[in-house]
Amino acid sequence: MAENKEHPFRKSLGIGPYSYVGFVEIKLDPRRGTVVTGDTHLKVENGFGTCDHCSHGIMNCYIVRNGEGKLYSVGSECIMKTDADDQYDMDEVVRAVKRKKNAMISAKRQDKAFKARVEAKAWIEANADTLKSMPHPNAYFASQGKTKYDWLMYYLPKNAEEAKHKAGL
Repeated sequence: MAENKEHPFRKSLGIGPYSYVGFVEIKLDPRRGTVVTGDTHLKVENGFGTCDHCSHGIMNCYIVRNGEGKLYSVGSECIMKTDADDQYDMDEVVRAVKRKKNAMISAKRQDKAFKARVEAKAWIEANADTLKSMPHPNAYFASQGKTKYDWLMYYLPKNAEEAKHKAGL
């Protein structure tokens, strides 16, 4: 005989079925403070920033509607526990969550690379006098009066360590 299991949201979000209805992202902007974007017109029961199911702090708030029509905010792990309904296919929700996570990882990686290049450029500028006294590594450009400084600024290294290595310092 099949056992009738209670949905994990039953105790925290009320009566099911549960369906995904929107997304809100909380960003921390150093100039503007906290910025909330997305489906902010949706009014959830307990506000954004804490998962209404597991109580973890969240910055990516997935909005869930319960069987009574009340809206709750849950995190990226808990959204996977919602039921599929006619309006939203859970496969689409899973893809949306993965896209969001991948976009965040990509943005973090790009930010790190940008900061490393800024650091590399700063190192080159700080050592400009030494680098300008060194000839360009290519004989033709060296004969044109180009220096190792010109070469490094053209081929801006990915980080300061690579700049030091290419400069031979």
